[in-house]
Amino acid sequence: LLHGNVWTKIATGGFAQPLQEWTGQTIVGVNGNKLSISGYSQIPISVKGKQFNGNFVVTDNIKVDAILGLDFLKENRCMIDCGKRLITFPTKEFSLPLEDSPR
Repeated sequence: LLHGNVWTKIATGGFAQPLQEWTGQTIVGVNGNKLSISGYSQIPISVKGKQFNGNFVVTDNIKVDAILGLDFLKENRCMIDCGKRLITFPTKEFSLPLEDSPR
């Protein structure tokens, strides 16, 4: 998921594919409410200097810039260690700390 304001900044810079109509499943937030979906786009992202391409569903109904989905994590063979609070990207050879959600 990608916040709409972030997508706008990325698209304005010419880095995102055009926003496509979302015809996928309804997405429900943790509060049980349906998310209002603007569309989806393929976006290149850089994490610790490593490049990835991701398909992001764009919505204004999240309180963070982006949420990496299970499909992205599986495709990049990520491992989540909750005890150490790390996400490891073995194909890119680095780890990221897990962050708490905003309150």
